[in-house]
Amino acid sequence: GARRKPLALLALVAAAGEAGVARDRACAMLWPDDPPERARRSLAQTVYALRREAGHAELLVGDDTLRTTAACLT
Repeated sequence: GARRKPLALLALVAAAGEAGVARDRACAMLWPDDPPERARRSLAQTVYALRREAGHAELLVGDDTLRTTAACLT
């Protein structure tokens, strides 16, 4: 359901470690059938929701490449 994409995004970024995940790659993996503009919007909404729910703006950081900070995952 609605929880799958945020959890999948968080797992994807966390697994990538310091290298992070390019936003375009995350879009292609999580919203493969959506047009690029819609996928980018969905990604932005998902990042916002994760940050809000976690209470940490630093949960996912980066403009072109998303990373997470270890402090937010503990």
